[in-house]
Amino acid sequence: MYNSKGMRKKTASSWQQSCEAYVQQQSAPQAQACQSAQQQQQLQYFQQQNSAMQQHVDHLSSAQKTDCFDEAKQDTFHNPQGSDFDLGQDGSFVGYSVLLGNFVNSYLPKGIIDKLSLPTLTRKGFAVQYTESEQSFIKYLNEKKYEVVWVISGQNFNGDRTEFASAIIKAYKAGSGIYLWGDNDPYNQHVNAVIPHLPAHLGLQGCTMTGCDSAQKDLTFGEATTPGKFGEHLVTTGVEILYEGHTICFLSPHCGELQVLATSSHNKPDILCADSIPGQHGRLMVDCGFTKLHSDFWNTAGTPRYISNASVWLCDIENNPLKENE
Repeated sequence: MYNSKGMRKKTASSWQQSCEAYVQQQSAPQAQACQSAQQQQQLQYFQQQNSAMQQHVDHLSSAQKTDCFDEAKQDTFHNPQGSDFDLGQDGSFVGYSVLLGNFVNSYLPKGIIDKLSLPTLTRKGFAVQYTESEQSFIKYLNEKKYEVVWVISGQNFNGDRTEFASAIIKAYKAGSGIYLWGDNDPYNQHVNAVIPHLPAHLGLQGCTMTGCDSAQKDLTFGEATTPGKFGEHLVTTGVEILYEGHTICFLSPHCGELQVLATSSHNKPDILCADSIPGQHGRLMVDCGFTKLHSDFWNTAGTPRYISNASVWLCDIENNPLKENE
């Protein structure tokens, strides 16, 4: 389900170690004795990944490289071309579902989502449920589990903010990955409804998404907390240059215990995340510039791949059983 081709050496090594640890744990006699067919499929997948990642790491090490992007055909932003550099393999996420709540449809009408974001997700196999209504969004969350939940924040909130946030947190605690999208004031109402209800250990008490920085710069690979840089992570697989957004916001007065994946040209965290804690909650992504989803900015540096990678990572396949392809 993961491609190794676009992973840098450190990320590939870390993922290979995770695969190896999973294989060792699940191969123990007491674990093998009670495995279901789906668990056996999961074990086989991680055995294959363990081998593939080791080969990839060996290749990078022998060539003394941190990545192999220079071996690929590149686009105008020097990002490698081809979906085999994406984190997720095409078609391998059949059976996984995304709930996409778009609450800024005045700026991002459904036609734009259908033309750009939707094909990016369905190419990987995701089934996408779209809605622009807070009540429908809550209803969908209460009806079934979605592996990934997008919240594209708007300037007006219609409905009960507590009910909305509670439905998201319930899904999050059940293992769903949550993708919170905001932008310049006042397009942050929905994210700000959720933040106070996130688990205390994330350290976001008293934080809000706010501000309006005129950005429009490309971020380059480096130290994630340095202005104008993004860091190494599974989400940045296959990305050399990444657009920061047009007019972007930030978390204030701090970003708690979230991991900073990218820092804007204004020296403020632009993309952040938190890993899952099995049995407690799923993964979390926070993006401070949803303008990159608009058709005017879609063909900017790394945008489609980043969105695809983030959604794949949020599935947390390490802890959520693989789905049977239909």
